[in-house]
Amino acid sequence: MRAHLVIATLALALAGCGPVSAPPPAPKLPPQPSVQDIVWPQFRGNHSLQGIAPHPLNPPLELVWEADVGAAVKGGAAIMRKRVYLGTEKGEVVCLNRETGERLWTFATDGPIESTPLVLEPELYIGSSDFHLYAL
Repeated sequence: MRAHLVIATLALALAGCGPVSAPPPAPKLPPQPSVQDIVWPQFRGNHSLQGIAPHPLNPPLELVWEADVGAAVKGGAAIMRKRVYLGTEKGEVVCLNRETGERLWTFATDGPIESTPLVLEPELYIGSSDFHLYAL
């Protein structure tokens, strides 16, 4: 009986010692879409408010630019083509170049802006604490 147990154990041990195959290749990440292909025109990204980017970000990520807009930004940014739009606590709507972070223009309101702009081309909509909704 003991001999059968040893043979069965050896058979099981050898069964797992088949030829070693190479590990499967790592999956290829999809190419990064161009700047013009990625948009985030409103709060949480789309009309369904999913908050999910349509294209994955390929690591490693690196800082491309940063911009000092002169005041706190409480809402998010809206992104359309080569522009980034945001509102500041100082009451300014700021438009930045998406590729460089350079300030392209500023529009002043009479109150802080705490919301995320909405881009419905060709207009940009933003509400201010001055009780106005602006269409730029």
